[in-house]
Amino acid sequence: QSLVKLLDNSQTGVIQLDRNGRIVAVNDLGAEILRQRESLLDSGGSLRARTPRETARLRRLLARALPAFGVRGSAGSMTISRPLSRTRLFVQVSPVGGHDRDFRAERVAALVLVVDPERRSRLDPGLVAKALNLTPAESHLAVMLAAGHSLSDIAAATLRTEGTVRWHLKQIFRKQGISRQTDLVRRVLALEGLPDVPG
Repeated sequence: QSLVKLLDNSQTGVIQLDRNGRIVAVNDLGAEILRQRESLLDSGGSLRARTPRETARLRRLLARALPAFGVRGSAGSMTISRPLSRTRLFVQVSPVGGHDRDFRAERVAALVLVVDPERRSRLDPGLVAKALNLTPAESHLAVMLAAGHSLSDIAAATLRTEGTVRWHLKQIFRKQGISRQTDLVRRVLALEGLPDVPG
């Protein structure tokens, strides 16, 4: 999607940052998240988290996405706590464009995508199973991860050991050719809103 179209996304908070990590633009959901000041905050045009520890982690992600000129940026993700909710926000920070020299401060250089599991429409595990070629147990695990649940939460909710949940996760990684939970979450969330396909 183009940067402009991303701002129309109503399911994900989108915060666009310039080369200096300053906020350039936000979509409606991103603005609402910043306005609530319970997880992410606009601190004089810079993005920070509610707690010092999470702010330090967010700054490390931003530094990786916005490295020195001539160095390729890298994406990263984290979760951010909220005092009034049991679920955490999922935050993905990604560099935008190439690693060429560009000193224009207004140019969008990084995207911060914020997923609030409480706002997302329910993902269908059947659709996830079909689209990603997963077993029912694997697709339920993938959907719960995409909804912001930890592996220990999933183990407790499904009456399985955490070791069993990790084993299923490894099977999903093998099938998908990935090695990180954030990659799986991105793939699952990309299926949201797709019509079900007859089996």
